[in-house]
Amino acid sequence: MLKNRFAVILTVFLFSLSLGGCLSAKPVLGVLDKEKVAKESKEYKKISTLREEISLLDAALAEKRQEFALQLKDKEVAANKRMQDEWSAKMQDKQNALNQDIQNKNKDFFGSKNVEMKNYVDSVEKELMEKEATLNKEAVATTTTAERRLAINKEISSLEQEARNKVTAKKEAIQKEIDAKVAGDQQQARQELDSYGASLREELFVAERGKSQKYMEELFGEDQKKLNEKQNALEAALKAFNDKVNKAVEKIAKEKKLETVFGAYAVNVKALDITVEVMKELDK
Repeated sequence: MLKNRFAVILTVFLFSLSLGGCLSAKPVLGVLDKEKVAKESKEYKKISTLREEISLLDAALAEKRQEFALQLKDKEVAANKRMQDEWSAKMQDKQNALNQDIQNKNKDFFGSKNVEMKNYVDSVEKELMEKEATLNKEAVATTTTAERRLAINKEISSLEQEARNKVTAKKEAIQKEIDAKVAGDQQQARQELDSYGASLREELFVAERGKSQKYMEELFGEDQKKLNEKQNALEAALKAFNDKVNKAVEKIAKEKKLETVFGAYAVNVKALDITVEVMKELDK
């Protein structure tokens, strides 16, 4: 591939090379064997060495990447579990904080409802105790018949059940008030929790990706750096070599008074082979 690249650059130059001045009846033509220049030039051997070094580095890096790919699945599973565990723990902390915030915001309201419930229970119990005292007084009276005492016991049981029902109904009514009061806060908290969860998941993903990239840089970075340096050196060497060849061809063409130099060795016209002179010029 590099040889072809050299050939293309050189051919363009060679076909465009001509000298100014009067043209002779029989133009003097030159030809250069690019293949021989590339194979035998000391200058180009440095380029070949660079290409071999790049090939070895590239193969070693590819082998290391292949080994990493085999381990990648297990690393991904571990990373996903690590992210999920951290996400769940932080979501629970956030939910607890939001619940506590709702409690704090409605502390006075809850307190007033607790007082209201306590006062109501006290009033129901007081009313019940007064009625029970009256009935018990009647029950112990000597004039009270057995049948009446039985009726009094049933009446007391009924009063107690009625009191329990009142307390239950009041408790349910207050709970509805509390639920209605905090419903808006709970909805807002759920929305905040959902938003936090989405942001947290993205944050953890980015952090995990950063860890993975850092790990890959540590694993491949030095080898990739060496490979890049060799490739840059090859690019520079190729350019320098092509420039040097072009200058050598131009110099010899002027010395030999060649009007045109062909970049292809096999031509259908008589031409002066300047390959050896160019190679000597390159090796100076």
